[in-house]
Amino acid sequence: MGMLVCNLACADILSERRLDACRDKVTQAQKAGVLYGLEWKLPNEPTVVAGPGYFSLPIDEKERFVDAVNCYLMGGDAGKCVNFDVLDWKNSKPIGRFSFCLYRMNRATVGPDN
Repeated sequence: MGMLVCNLACADILSERRLDACRDKVTQAQKAGVLYGLEWKLPNEPTVVAGPGYFSLPIDEKERFVDAVNCYLMGGDAGKCVNFDVLDWKNSKPIGRFSFCLYRMNRATVGPDN
C-alpha cells in the first residue's frame, strides 16, 4: 500500500515539474516572438498562433515548441495530447497541425534552410 501511495504522489510531483518546465518554455517562446497567442475555450480545440519568430526556427525547434505547448495544455501529463492547428499570426491560416501527438507542418512553412 505504501508503494502505491508513493507511486501516485511521485507521479503528481513529476507531472507538476513537467508542467513548470513546459510553462517556462511557452513563456520563453512568447518572449522570443515564436508564440503570438494561445487560448483554449472548451469544447473547442486550442487556438495556437505562431509569431514571426516561429518562421526562423529549424524544423526540430518548431517541433519542440509545439510539444511544449501540448505539454502545457495537458498540465504536464506525459503521454496525453490535444489536437490543434498552429496558425500564422499574419493571416490566421493553418501552418501546421498537432494531432495524435505528432506535428505535421504544411509544406509552404518548411523553408529551404530547414
